[in-house]
Amino acid sequence: MNSQNTSKDNSKDTLKTLLKNTIDSIRADQPNPELVRESEARLWAQPSSSATAGAIHGCADVRALLEDYKNKKLAVPRALLVEAHLHECVSCSRYFEHAAAPLAWEPAKPSAATNPLPWKMYAVAAMIVIAVGAAALFMQSDRIFSPPGPRATVESIDGGLYRVSANGEQAVRPGDQFAEDETLRTPNGGHAFVRLSDGSHVEMNERAEFSVSQGRKNTTVHLERGDILIQAAHRTSGHLYVLSKDCRVAVTGTIFAVSSGIRDSRVMVIEGAVKVSYSGEEQTLHPGDGLSTASGAEAVSVKKEIAWSRNLDQYLQLLAQFASLEKKLANIPMPGLRYSSRLLRFVPQDTMLYASSPNYGDALKQADQLLHDQLQSSDALNKWWEQVNANRHPSLEEMIQKFQTLSQYLGDEAIFSVVQQGERCQPLILAEVQRAGLREYLESEAAKANNNLGGRTVLQVLDASELDGVVANGPGTKLFAVVLPQYVLVSPDPGLLKSTIARIESGSESGFAETPYGQLLTNLYSNGIGLLFTADIASLHQHRAMYQKGPRNQEDLSLSGFGDLKYLIAESKDVNSTSENHAVLIFNGPRHGVASWLAAPAPIGALEFVSPQASAVASFVVKKPEAMFDDLLSFGQASNPRAQSELEELESKLKFSLRDDFASTLGGEATLALDGPVLPTPSWKFIIEVNDSGRLQNTLHTLVEDHNDEASQHNYPKLAYDETQFEGRTYYHVHALSADSFADFYYTFADGYMIAGPSRAILVQAIATRNSSDSLARSSQFLALLPQNSQANVSALYYQNLAPLLDSVAGLTPSQLQSLRELAADSKPSMAVAYGEESQIEFVTNGKFPGLDPNTLALTRLLDLAGKGTK
Repeated sequence: MNSQNTSKDNSKDTLKTLLKNTIDSIRADQPNPELVRESEARLWAQPSSSATAGAIHGCADVRALLEDYKNKKLAVPRALLVEAHLHECVSCSRYFEHAAAPLAWEPAKPSAATNPLPWKMYAVAAMIVIAVGAAALFMQSDRIFSPPGPRATVESIDGGLYRVSANGEQAVRPGDQFAEDETLRTPNGGHAFVRLSDGSHVEMNERAEFSVSQGRKNTTVHLERGDILIQAAHRTSGHLYVLSKDCRVAVTGTIFAVSSGIRDSRVMVIEGAVKVSYSGEEQTLHPGDGLSTASGAEAVSVKKEIAWSRNLDQYLQLLAQFASLEKKLANIPMPGLRYSSRLLRFVPQDTMLYASSPNYGDALKQADQLLHDQLQSSDALNKWWEQVNANRHPSLEEMIQKFQTLSQYLGDEAIFSVVQQGERCQPLILAEVQRAGLREYLESEAAKANNNLGGRTVLQVLDASELDGVVANGPGTKLFAVVLPQYVLVSPDPGLLKSTIARIESGSESGFAETPYGQLLTNLYSNGIGLLFTADIASLHQHRAMYQKGPRNQEDLSLSGFGDLKYLIAESKDVNSTSENHAVLIFNGPRHGVASWLAAPAPIGALEFVSPQASAVASFVVKKPEAMFDDLLSFGQASNPRAQSELEELESKLKFSLRDDFASTLGGEATLALDGPVLPTPSWKFIIEVNDSGRLQNTLHTLVEDHNDEASQHNYPKLAYDETQFEGRTYYHVHALSADSFADFYYTFADGYMIAGPSRAILVQAIATRNSSDSLARSSQFLALLPQNSQANVSALYYQNLAPLLDSVAGLTPSQLQSLRELAADSKPSMAVAYGEESQIEFVTNGKFPGLDPNTLALTRLLDLAGKGTK
């Protein structure tokens, strides 16, 4: 008996080995179909009492055999195939676990009453909250979700522009708009500038003709004939396409020209990069490149076809002036910190919002002088200043002068507060007076303002004794101002002014400083404040619940966890010539719901996959993704009693559990980085921690298969799913089988993380960076930007260093490149971090918040014009 068992075990081992080798061989190479049939016949010639003979082609065949497999009636080879499939296929495994009895399988039939779109949208929405990128697997037809409204607006015309339709031709004027697929045409000698609804600008040469269509993400220019030059707007998603008779051009944020003639179409690139598809091929063009779709055509000369954009030169000059001015402004001394307030004691007790500003009068005066000195030396800056002030009443120049003059009458602090007055919340401005003549100045300005608005009173300057009459007669103006010997008060509520003035004149305090909110402000003053904004969120919630309708919103707010938000604090101050900014959300107790998703500070290992040359990085750590999923489900059940059943229906269609097969496979940290050149494809990386890479891989594979099943039934673009081996690691490639879709990315798993990017080379480089220990997380420049406090880790961070992007910008003239380098030199690396504590969330940055630095804004815009190409 033992020998028989041993023989049987050896037989099983031999069959398993044979089966594995056979599967590997089939995966590596597809044999001749005739050989397949012969092998199949030999393999399955063994008798079986109940199992149906035949090849196993997929899930349907496996499920038909599950009952016999369960009852051990299958032949050994067939049972091993079923067992192997159950180990690899999440959907069949779950089907086998939950099936109480054998079910007759039949192909899925779409229900006439079922629309596949909603459940896919719900699936994508749930998965986006947990991990970026899964939504790409559910791409739908772009035109289905096209937004309403016009597609193009005429900006200027020289020589004529016509609207062409079946009803004939109609001359148009600047400001006229064109709807979906309406045709624009310039006559002989005509020239026009048109702005598309996505912000792109199209310049039309004579005898040019095109129409515009727009989808949910993409905008398409259908060029029928002639020459156009396009400055494409930067897009956060989607692309701008140009379709001619024989080619398609795809761009995001660049400057290029397209010509459609009798013999061929021609594409010329001025800035950025474009992808041109024609004759079954695709070619990427860079600045200075030109292409003709005609075979054997001479090389296209961009210089001959079009001239370099003069607007770009002017823009570069202007940005360089901004950079120079910003550097000078940074040297202006700001007002000193304030460690106490003489105004706080008079603020009404029911104040719910409190903001404090120093007197920026002296700093503004110096800044204004620097601006005018710069205007004298720069024609570009002076032209911009004239445009800013044109048709503005009052002009920006006048507003600066008014603010300067007003600041001379005021003390070192001004307070803006919002006070609860019964059902209404009224603003109150309070400041000290340091110089006589303020009332006369305010009366003069009030007369001008009231006269400019056709006699309608917007500001009235009163004595304190005149407030009784205003209260008795009812307010007839928007704002009242009262100037006392030491203080000035402004509010639209005469009663609020009267009660505050009474306290000031009697020397009595309001009691606000003794409230919890007032004590919080006192503590902030003790540490020194600059520009401060605070809000008593809890009191605002109470006021809303008491006087405003919307219990559903209150309940939603409570479930989200933000209903427990107590205070908001945001401040900016200069310490030792360094700008310090921080904001704090303080909760009544431990954070819960969505408010608790940001985890406590912790190491972020995903940063090890990012190089020190990265241009932009966003990282965060969150609590368990499955707990986040539970929060979302609870939130949905509160507003929709059928949320659970709809989830179950959704998961039956997805063939996997969103919580168990997706959310639970993920860890708590993720990083998105732009790490490398932006041309021809931005070198992005997405790194997310994983707890079960095998299960996640099965889920993603099932997701692609499910998408393709739906695509077959509803004529959607399918996705290809490829696997390759490189240096002992498996790389997966997901891409759309459609020229109109840009779903295309690679991913792999390494050291407990999933790394995704636009190419396999990006992933290989990311893994090499981690193994080399030369990563961003170990960079001295990066570490120096972290706030100097007691925290060893962070909960989230955003880092940017735009200078490395210079290496990927091509095609600029020497003067333009010099301007770009000057801008990059003034845009220093910056970082903002967040700390998730038990009952508060704090945001901190040294220097300007990333993205709000004028140099950063200018450089980012320039890179949009000069460097960002497709995808």
